[in-house]
Amino acid sequence: MLLAVDAQPHAGNGCAPRRRDLLAALRAVRQPGAAGQLAQGTLNRVFHRRVDLFLNGAFFCPAGSHASKLTRSLAQHQLTALRWTHMFRRRKPLLIGFACLLALAAGAAWAEREFRVYRSFEEHADHTDLPSDWNKPAGFVIGRLMYPSGGCGGFGGFRGRGGDWRVGGTSWAVDYPKGDRYYASILRRLTTIDVRSVEQPVNLEDGNDVFDWPYLIVGLAGYWDLDDEMVLKLREYLLRGGFLFADSFFGSSQWEGFADGMRRIFPDREIIDLPDDHPLFHSVYDLNGKGHVPNMNSLLGGGGGFLADGRTPHWRAILDDSGRVMVAIAFNNDVSDSFQWADDPDYPAEAASLGLRMGVNFAVYALTH
Repeated sequence: MLLAVDAQPHAGNGCAPRRRDLLAALRAVRQPGAAGQLAQGTLNRVFHRRVDLFLNGAFFCPAGSHASKLTRSLAQHQLTALRWTHMFRRRKPLLIGFACLLALAAGAAWAEREFRVYRSFEEHADHTDLPSDWNKPAGFVIGRLMYPSGGCGGFGGFRGRGGDWRVGGTSWAVDYPKGDRYYASILRRLTTIDVRSVEQPVNLEDGNDVFDWPYLIVGLAGYWDLDDEMVLKLREYLLRGGFLFADSFFGSSQWEGFADGMRRIFPDREIIDLPDDHPLFHSVYDLNGKGHVPNMNSLLGGGGGFLADGRTPHWRAILDDSGRVMVAIAFNNDVSDSFQWADDPDYPAEAASLGLRMGVNFAVYALTH
């Protein structure tokens, strides 16, 4: 139970330790070869960070990954595994007591929000089958950040299907849920990450719920209009270890809307262009920051995949104090369209492949950093 607390980031209020997470972690350690050694190293890192994080009101710890490219030597993982075993044997009674304390406090104080489905920004995206295993828990879930819209609230002044943003139909729901579910299926197919088949809409107004979803996508963020409480909560989420992937926005107008929001969240941090050798581009696939993932509506309209004056793709980021990417930014790109339209013959195969590989890299990077 002690280990299970760190299956994914949780709010400072606590989290519900899950027996299945512990069993999954122990099964991972028993795997032969590199994957098992990586899991052992991860369990050791979890333990060493636990007390400090607990006292500071957070349960954010780096989750393990079974990606084929390991970021630490196998010898180091073997050493940390031995340290973990030795420490656990010596302190087993204390650890069990601490685990019980966490379990009691967390179980009473925290419960993540249920899965639910809202209207999409694009009507066609609503016509998406619900996977048969939609209610099966998993260690990794694709979160979709909900937000109130300001400015035009959509592409070129189009406000989507309108109404209350809390029930969907506005700009936050672009590419949702169709793109998110295809993304989940790709991660299942191309990695061994335990991925839930359906997305999770995340509303910053829902108490501390956002802290239970370590990986968020925000679409059309040039139109977000966060209130002060949302700004503070999103800042805390990112500094504690959360990952935000900003996608599907084009042109100088949308950039200014996005940048204004980020300046409120991080007034002291710059948005940088990622160099081609950044680990984000190489966590699984060797890519670079020069590729372009086009918008499908623009392609169908003869616009070359760009919108407004956004004709140059940029891959940018905001880093924390240790250099970790907190916010990955696909500007003048539409990675989620590559998820939505990957199987459509009108969407370029090369662009679809690039978007899918970028999506895999982002998820594995987030889990290993």
